[in-house]
Amino acid sequence: MKATQITLAIAALFAVGQAVAATPVTPSDIVTARTGGTLKQTWFAGSSAFALPAFLAFEKLCDAGTMAIFDSNSSGTKPGSTGNYPTYACKVGTNVEVVYNNNGGSALAYAPFLPSTNSLSTFKGAALTRLAEIGGNTSCSTANGGSYTHVELKTGTTVSTPVYGSCATTTVLTDNGPTTIAGGITDVEAALFNIKSLKGIGTESVTNLGQTFGIVVNTSLYRALQAAQGITETGNNYDPTLAPSITREQYASITQSNETSFQTGWSNLLGSSYTSTPVYLIRRSADSGTQAGSQAFFLGNPCNNGNAGQISPATTGLGSNIYSTPNGDSFTVYESGSTGNVKVALTTLDNGGTITVDDGTGTGVSNPVTVTAGTFGIGVISLTEDWRAETTAANKGYRFIKIDGVSPEAGSATGNTISSPFFGTQNQYLATATTVSGQYPYYMESRYFLQSNPDAFGKVTLPAMITALDDPNTCALTPRAISLLNGISSCKSVDVLVTKNGNNCSVPVFAN
Repeated sequence: MKATQITLAIAALFAVGQAVAATPVTPSDIVTARTGGTLKQTWFAGSSAFALPAFLAFEKLCDAGTMAIFDSNSSGTKPGSTGNYPTYACKVGTNVEVVYNNNGGSALAYAPFLPSTNSLSTFKGAALTRLAEIGGNTSCSTANGGSYTHVELKTGTTVSTPVYGSCATTTVLTDNGPTTIAGGITDVEAALFNIKSLKGIGTESVTNLGQTFGIVVNTSLYRALQAAQGITETGNNYDPTLAPSITREQYASITQSNETSFQTGWSNLLGSSYTSTPVYLIRRSADSGTQAGSQAFFLGNPCNNGNAGQISPATTGLGSNIYSTPNGDSFTVYESGSTGNVKVALTTLDNGGTITVDDGTGTGVSNPVTVTAGTFGIGVISLTEDWRAETTAANKGYRFIKIDGVSPEAGSATGNTISSPFFGTQNQYLATATTVSGQYPYYMESRYFLQSNPDAFGKVTLPAMITALDDPNTCALTPRAISLLNGISSCKSVDVLVTKNGNNCSVPVFAN
């Protein structure tokens, strides 16, 4: 009975009974809806890795062709590259619906509701930042950010969604926007952030969605690794089958806190001539599900629960996003508050310049560093990101490599292509084939969190978005790197044959 009631509630909120012209929402439409009582709005915070899938999921709940994107950056059109505060608006029948987002990291979904004794409460201020009220935000009153061309999950047709860039943000929540977050999508469970209990805080639910993650390097290091491993490839081609490889243990040696020769140069991976070449670890901050998943997978932290097998990560500490080892060697850790900032930092290492990435605490940029072109960088991000689809030069310098000889993109070519403004025509890859078959072990089973007293629209919208992705009827359009954990045979290309049974500390095992 309860399930039936939820289904009916979702249907009522997202029904499209009236014929509506398929034109994207504008700020003036939002003002009109607010005045007329037909505006529904909510606010989520959480995973930046899920930025694109979340956009596609919400769009699926809307009338076709009515979506608009608002965000803080002046460039970028693809969700995940437009800024950390993507806000989506659309029409549903006679209603206008707006979802504000803060994609600063998975832990932001919990942070505002945690006791001050929990270290993640440090991120409370960062979690409560959003775009200023759309419709009253004069800084983004015109669609000056271009448009995002993509395939709608709902219709399977190609649409161009207008992007309103350079929108102002606010922490003074006295405008007509939402006053607190309803919850959000997280890459991993709360336990991986050492949140011992959610009692009195809210409810965490499984999404039945897996997400593939990978080791990412800038193009300079990618080509150097290929050369060291005897792989020849030139030009703009970065075929996953020819990607260089490092082992799980080698990456763990770079990212762990006990200083090793893997941190003082690249000789272990590239040869003796690289003994003193600077090592830049470009990683996410402590509120990130990407970082929490990385620590669990590579370092057994906190999975080994304080035992000898649990290793601490190399970290900068809260409030400072640059860390260089005190004895003056060449290991630098750079923590950033979003996936987009990781992409920018890796690209800057390729091109040279100054890296200015905040650490996610809301305190702004600290310790910017200037690098020369061709500096080597490495880190971890989600495969929901795809360098081939980047539309901004500042984001395009990252590539995924193999782990233990297995590529996260291998065997997943769709037969379709991407027209890149930087790299010409490139193949499109789902980045799920080796994950779902059990060959590639680095994936996480995501969650969503709703606080104890969410707004009514957010309470229904968040689970509806998850259902929109976990849908066998549109499995052919399932976003890159997202796999379904429900075992529906009609979705073979994205059906997970292995499972962690809801525990991201577990080793994936075959379900049948």
